[in-house]
Amino acid sequence: MWVTTGLNNESDVEQKFIYPLLVTPSPAGLGLPPAVIQTKANIRRLSVGKGVEQKLYFPDYLIVTSGLPVVVVEAKHPTEHLAEGYREARLYATELNALYPHDANPTKYVIASNGIELWFGFADAADPLEKALCSDLGIYSPAIARITEELGWFNISSYAEKIARTFRSAAYFKPRKLLGGVVFQNEEIGQNSFGTTVTSAIASVFNPESREDRAYIAKHGYVSSQRRERYIEPIDKVIRAARPPSETHATLLEDTSKPQEVIKKLRESCYLLAVSGPGSRHSSTTSKRLLCRQS
Repeated sequence: MWVTTGLNNESDVEQKFIYPLLVTPSPAGLGLPPAVIQTKANIRRLSVGKGVEQKLYFPDYLIVTSGLPVVVVEAKHPTEHLAEGYREARLYATELNALYPHDANPTKYVIASNGIELWFGFADAADPLEKALCSDLGIYSPAIARITEELGWFNISSYAEKIARTFRSAAYFKPRKLLGGVVFQNEEIGQNSFGTTVTSAIASVFNPESREDRAYIAKHGYVSSQRRERYIEPIDKVIRAARPPSETHATLLEDTSKPQEVIKKLRESCYLLAVSGPGSRHSSTTSKRLLCRQS
């Protein structure tokens, strides 16, 4: 049940009075399902007013059922007069209706309250249907009876469903009927040979079986690209920088069956040992012969 005391700001009016009034079951309230009550986080801002008074505005609550906005609800601070809030709610309802086809006008009602007074009425009428003191509202009060009669869940859901039906197409048909008559619809379509032809033509590319097919793919399956090749040198520099000294200072053997690079080094060692080798002349000569035989 709602409360009408201890309302110190606009948020109190929203949470402690208006929202309980919307969801409390009839006859004490409107009996609206919480799912149809859209809050500010889900309400679209629209430009209302004209000239210097034009501004972006959205209400505190919007009642949406059957996909249609039916009721605009505005809350105000307890110290604010309701006339401005009621006017803003009506302007917003007008902008909402402008989004729909001519004469549809799904947004029919507006409600405004500051916790002291409650106004409600039709969106297209300047004067509210009812102006009531919130403190006088009760389960048996005439104001509650009138608001629940107009804005109770059964009434607004029935109204929204009626409007929604005007947007639906009265004629339904199966898409296949667009093709033509029954004879044309039942006509058998011949086999499409495109897939078979393509499969046989490219089978050797995606599933090579012979060495010739593999060699063909290796030769022709890669297309050179300047854009791709411009990255080769920077990548090569990174790889070379990451190589260990044992590899960077090594000598490449062009032909491992005849390692001339190794033979050359051995011959140089043989010559140096012969000229200034350690030990006696006999040992020097012997080492020289062994090295020369190995080379």
